[in-house]
Amino acid sequence: MSRIFISYHRSEEKFARRLATDLKRLGASVWLDVEDIPAGIKWDRAIQQALDTCEIMLVVVSPASMDSINVELEWQAYLDDRKPVIPVLLKPARMHFQLRRIQYIDFNEQEYNAAFQRLTTELQRYGIETAAFMPDGQGGSEQTEEGQPAAEPSPRGAIFQALSQFFTEDEWNPSEMENRPILAMSINGKNGAWRCYAQAREEQQQFVFYSVNQTNTPENKRSAVAEFITRANYGMIMGNFELDFRDGEVRYKTSIDVEGDEISQALIRNMVYANVTLFDRYLPGLMTVIYGGATPEEAIQSVEG
Repeated sequence: MSRIFISYHRSEEKFARRLATDLKRLGASVWLDVEDIPAGIKWDRAIQQALDTCEIMLVVVSPASMDSINVELEWQAYLDDRKPVIPVLLKPARMHFQLRRIQYIDFNEQEYNAAFQRLTTELQRYGIETAAFMPDGQGGSEQTEEGQPAAEPSPRGAIFQALSQFFTEDEWNPSEMENRPILAMSINGKNGAWRCYAQAREEQQQFVFYSVNQTNTPENKRSAVAEFITRANYGMIMGNFELDFRDGEVRYKTSIDVEGDEISQALIRNMVYANVTLFDRYLPGLMTVIYGGATPEEAIQSVEG
């Protein structure tokens, strides 16, 4: 999947986060520094890795970003490599002459939803497919979100209702996937941020919970990450890490079969928090393998001691 790099000035972080979140909800793979660089990783190295692995860049245009040397270095690197750059006009500003030659998406004059629809159409020109955009930010039923478990046509039964109650009352702010018995949400742990998915499999009487890393593993690091998660999985009682070799996605999965019984709020809580605690614990090690040059053995040692 093509990845999108968002370049922006720190003063426009709120808008950049909103843009990234909405694109991810429609299935796009997005890299944003404040969400995808965990603690302990060298900033410059992580940005260089992202610039190398992402295929298209969105530049948030404002007076502050046009005066930023770092932003200019980022979009200039893409133009030099002949990678696509799409300016996103947030506030009126004098653009560099090289950016002025590129058609921009106007978020200043247009209402956000209209501009966002225009952006998704432009991204499709570059081969980045997204779900149909809805005003509430949710995608259509024919596309899947990055990291989302496979869709199931099963109805919203007792398991889904129990999940919805738990995540709502526990203030996770879940987002229900249209026509799917799946809840999507974000979490900020001690060591980084990632996406979570709670899936009700009513017919099988199962509940599955995923923590999904927001940084897909570059192809040249997948063998090392595979070794890392194999070492991590050894001895685990609840759940396991998984790596998709096709796109480099890493996730941690916990599941339970409740056939012949009722799923309780306590059971959901125990399984969910066991999942996110383990994912948060191993996330720094995972990221040092991807970005920090650590061997899998070194990374596991740093986590497990």
